[in-house]
Amino acid sequence: MKGTTLNWMLVLGYAALIFFLSAQSTLPLPKEITYHDKFMHSLGYLGFGFLLIRALKGSFPSFSFSKLLWLTVLLCALYGISDELHQSFIPGRDASGYDVLADGIGGYLGVIVWRIRCLLK
Repeated sequence: MKGTTLNWMLVLGYAALIFFLSAQSTLPLPKEITYHDKFMHSLGYLGFGFLLIRALKGSFPSFSFSKLLWLTVLLCALYGISDELHQSFIPGRDASGYDVLADGIGGYLGVIVWRIRCLLK
């Protein structure tokens, strides 16, 4: 149970980091990368998805991998939607459905990384 609590604390901390970064008017991102914004969304939500599926697996050990995968992607996309809504109120930021798509893809990739890590143990 102690490990599950820690896992959820990590998820909440990561969500708070995403919220904090979304509240910034500008972020120092490299402009040289085409679609760098979408890449950064995917990369950020990869970490979120990894932490989220780990916490979900600890809380719901009987769930199948498929159920955990889709639940994680859904939760990442929903948090991405709330993140975009939040950004729409920040000067210099805007909301984008493509960012939500990148968030969902990142969450999916986080699940895949978690799964590979589990299989290699």
